[in-house]
Amino acid sequence: MTRWLLTAVLLLAGTSSAWGQMPVTGALRQGAGAQSTSAWPVIPAQAISLNRTATSGADAALTMNLTGAPTQRIAIRGIVCYLSAAGTSTLTVSDGATVILDLGTFTNLAAGAFSFGLATGVWGMSGNNMTVNIGAAGGTVTSTCSVIADRS
Repeated sequence: MTRWLLTAVLLLAGTSSAWGQMPVTGALRQGAGAQSTSAWPVIPAQAISLNRTATSGADAALTMNLTGAPTQRIAIRGIVCYLSAAGTSTLTVSDGATVILDLGTFTNLAAGAFSFGLATGVWGMSGNNMTVNIGAAGGTVTSTCSVIADRS
């Protein structure tokens, strides 16, 4: 019985669909899996962190500025916001003076966090500043937001 149980466990451990696991086979290339056709997103070693966290006043908009530099581009990797109470808010990202990401209006958000993971990043043009704007959430609601970004 023990031998049968051990054999069954070993067989199931090697079955990817039974446990939702994906077996890794073959050699890994720099920045890409053996079965992948595109590179994984990588933050360059020379990247300069532009991470920011700020809190708005009650029923006030929040603007977070990311400073550009000549010959470098800003990449926003993620945005996490926390509302102090239920409210309605907006979120936009601008590259220079141009809005490049408008997530519209979030209505009746319960108090708590909402986040946007941007796998490949939202990239600005070389040399431009970028701005993240979070709209006033109403009433006495404050917004605390963090932007994960780098410049390279």
